[in-house]
Amino acid sequence: AEKPADRYFAAVVLLSKYRAVPDNGTPVEQSPIPADESKLILKSLVESDWNIFSGDMPNGFQALGLLGLTDKDGWKYPMIKPGQKPGDVQKKAFTTWLDGAGKNYVVKRNVPKAK
Repeated sequence: AEKPADRYFAAVVLLSKYRAVPDNGTPVEQSPIPADESKLILKSLVESDWNIFSGDMPNGFQALGLLGLTDKDGWKYPMIKPGQKPGDVQKKAFTTWLDGAGKNYVVKRNVPKAK
């Protein structure tokens, strides 16, 4: 998409779809999506204002939660000090992670386990 807001919206929709778990409790396993698509999704997340909370769509911090990042991925949630804007701190940490430990991270989709 041409506009950053449109790219961000598409990234959040795709993350919501890929990371959803079945309502019926079917066990899932994780399968990586194509690396080029993953890079576009992750890059699009940093194109939004992570301090804006809206009922319409998750902000960057909330979208980050959809990824399910852990220490194994090299991700650590930053400490937020009094007076700092949480969204700014989280966005900076995510951007730094993308340039370092997360540079080869690939988004994984939840798929029902084969029986």
